[in-house]
Amino acid sequence: MTSAIQNRRCCGSRGCAERGTALMEFSLIILTVLSVVFWTMELSLAVYTYCVLSEAANEGVRYAITHSSDAPTATQTKATVVNWVAKTAVQPGFSASNVTVQYPDYLANGYVPPGRVSVTVTYP
Repeated sequence: MTSAIQNRRCCGSRGCAERGTALMEFSLIILTVLSVVFWTMELSLAVYTYCVLSEAANEGVRYAITHSSDAPTATQTKATVVNWVAKTAVQPGFSASNVTVQYPDYLANGYVPPGRVSVTVTYP
């Protein structure tokens, strides 16, 4: 009976020195795994936001090209393109002030509808 008690006490034996290592290893592994999972989620959210905003800019350019002859001035076309992009890009914290529309081929004497269009979308 005394030998069983002595085996449980494990004083000076190898089992006593490794006591609690499983808990420590588990805590380190779970911390690493959770960090990788959360960083993957954050990266996925960033890529998703980038894709949504680039698609909104693409839709804005497409809308400006196809509807440029509907508005008589470039200012009216810019306003409709900005509203269209703001409606297309559904992201929290995104507003129409984050959209800029530029016409590089805009002439001082008038607006030429089949010109180039540049739509820039920024996100805070």
